[in-house]
Amino acid sequence: MFTAKDFLRKPDFRTLPGLIRTDPGRLKREFLEVAEDFSEPYLFRTKSLRILNIHARALGGYSSSDGADLIAAFEREFPAERLSEIATALRLGLFHFDCWMVYLYCVALAAVAPVAARDHIDMVLKLFKGTFREASLNIHLELITRRRWRDS
Repeated sequence: MFTAKDFLRKPDFRTLPGLIRTDPGRLKREFLEVAEDFSEPYLFRTKSLRILNIHARALGGYSSSDGADLIAAFEREFPAERLSEIATALRLGLFHFDCWMVYLYCVALAAVAPVAARDHIDMVLKLFKGTFREASLNIHLELITRRRWRDS
């Protein structure tokens, strides 16, 4: 049986839509589990967050428990002091290792739980305000909103 981790070990993004169609509910849960697990490799987590966003429709949508779990993982990984540390580094024009993970979490939260995660999304928008990531995040979130309207 094909698993999310199988894909993450040997990704072939051309085949992913077909693989998702075989068992979207199970794969959605598996990608969520990888994204939320701090012990998973960074690359697996970032790919999982991207897949949860890009393939939201194919994965069959999200339940309130999916959103709650992803929000809880975000809160554990990025408490207020961590977000403040990232914001300070960005304002100084420095690189912060967690910058990309925060961005991907924000995008995944917008796809998985746009209403329940509104405060968290706003925190990330505020974090990136005035930085090189602000414009791309705003565009990304707008695309997610348009896709949600189109798909509903």
